[in-house]
Amino acid sequence: MLITVHPCFHWIGYHMSTGFLQEGRQVIGIDRMDASLSEYLYMHVGRNSNFQHFYSKDDKERHTQPTDDELFIEYADQYLMVERKHEDRIFVQVELPKLYGEWMDISQKGIEEEEELLEWVRESKAVYISDFLNEFIPYVLTLKEERQPKPFEDLCSPEDHKKRVESVWKAYQTMRKLYL
Repeated sequence: MLITVHPCFHWIGYHMSTGFLQEGRQVIGIDRMDASLSEYLYMHVGRNSNFQHFYSKDDKERHTQPTDDELFIEYADQYLMVERKHEDRIFVQVELPKLYGEWMDISQKGIEEEEELLEWVRESKAVYISDFLNEFIPYVLTLKEERQPKPFEDLCSPEDHKKRVESVWKAYQTMRKLYL
């Protein structure tokens, strides 16, 4: 199965791309790569022989052959549009829970301190990106009909949230120094 992720270097798209690659899937990433962070993230997946990058959907269409079983996932304004092309076309729009994880742009949320991030995670019942993908990837890989996934819930303990927020904050500090 071929999986196309657009945009593949938005922080959510990046985590989706690496998640599918870890599952041994072939991934096509579409992204303009208009930021230095995109170039950095490309270094992490670009060497994987199961990954191809295109700057636009048109580029992808011109340079690849359509497959009988392709999954197209597009991030758009807190939704993932999932289209599966196999025998019958299947289309599902998945509303995302509040997510947090490495490479997210925390400054967009007006957060300036690690404790504020932890408070935002707790108050918004945010789900860690890896926990979300552990549910989402099997859902889309077995998608055979237009059905919504079960609700994504935060099953993380307060101690785990604290550890994850510390990790996310460290990654954000590095990203901010280098790319923002």
